[in-house]
Amino acid sequence: GRNPAPAKPDPAVAALSLPEFTLTTQDGGRFELNDLRGRVTIVDFMFTNCPFVCPVLTQHLRGVSNLLVGTPVRFLSITVDPEHDTPEALSAYAQMHEADTERWTFGTTGDAGIVRRILTDHLKFAIEDDPKNPITLPGGKMMNNIVHPSWFLLVGPDARPLGIYRSSDEGQRKALAERARVVAGAIQRR
Repeated sequence: GRNPAPAKPDPAVAALSLPEFTLTTQDGGRFELNDLRGRVTIVDFMFTNCPFVCPVLTQHLRGVSNLLVGTPVRFLSITVDPEHDTPEALSAYAQMHEADTERWTFGTTGDAGIVRRILTDHLKFAIEDDPKNPITLPGGKMMNNIVHPSWFLLVGPDARPLGIYRSSDEGQRKALAERARVVAGAIQRR
């Protein structure tokens, strides 16, 4: 059903919040919780060396971003692998996926403990190392796969989560884009 109040958090996320954080972006800038305020942002979590869900996740988010061209909705992808995902790696990844970095920011906490706290303590998302599925890095080193959420998180203008959407479900992606458009439009009219 349609959410009667698109700018109010869904019951499923009403207890969730985002903490204060500082990310380093793909171009070496800073991105903080405050940068979410006053706008609508769709957030996901990924890592550039992930061969499993992330490439598809990123393509799906690009699809959502294509539906929202010309709106003020912004996109934020946060790496769960800050050890390997330097700003340079994120920048290369953004280019590879043809992300419009005027609207779409890729960021790293610089510290795996910080991103995990955001996920587990604040968003109640599961994240764990997965040694059963090792990943070979460029250059031949190995890392564990990181099992992480493949949800898209809709964040409203007060920097609070409004809803979570299953990235693999086309209907949910369309609903997310439509809701983001409506909430962003309401901010502009105020």
